[in-house]
Amino acid sequence: MNGLSAAELADLAGITEAEVQRLVDLGILVARDGVGPFRETDMPKVRLATACERAGLPMAGIASAIRAGRLSFAFLETPPFRRWAVRSTRTYRQVSQETGIELDTLGAVLESMGFARMGPDEPMREDELAVCRCCSWACPAGPSTWPG
Repeated sequence: MNGLSAAELADLAGITEAEVQRLVDLGILVARDGVGPFRETDMPKVRLATACERAGLPMAGIASAIRAGRLSFAFLETPPFRRWAVRSTRTYRQVSQETGIELDTLGAVLESMGFARMGPDEPMREDELAVCRCCSWACPAGPSTWPG
């Protein structure tokens, strides 16, 4: 698993780098030694903590519960919670252009597989990229040769 910088984690989680530092200072996140002190598995922890704060729970209270051993976000690192996929650096529009799959078709294929339909300039999920690669392998001549 590759390490992430605070800026990369902030970008993935949709918060500022200062917010990442605040979570570290509070003890909600643990920065590891080295160049990439964070992991992709830290992203859902950030999202859950910030969602709890937006819902009215004070971040200091969350941090206090973690320090006291009454709360842990470690469960978010287990396989069942990997559904909070990491966003790639490529947008749906870019992937559409790269693969030759029309944007509407791309959205319909992903939606039919249970993915939420997103705006064309939103970053695509990594697991959705895998689906696009499968589509490309299945019909290398492009979507015009797809059955249906």
